Amino acid sequence: MKICLFNQVECLELEALLREEMKRTNVAFQQSLNHVVLERNIQEKYQILSKILLRFGESREVNKVF
Repeated sequence: MKICLFNQVECLELEALLREEMKRTNVAFQQSLNHVVLERNIQEKYQILSKILLRFGESREVNKVF
């Protein structure tokens, strides 16, 4: 049972406003989540690149010794 203190038009307007606010909140949350995922991907790529550069540097030092 739906009890409303407003008339039906006002209830529909309030429902529409609530839906719009929920969409905005969802978009903001999704953008925030995308930023976190992007940041994590960048960190992972940086770690991989660091390991590659470290190994490359070690192999160059070994070549210098010989």
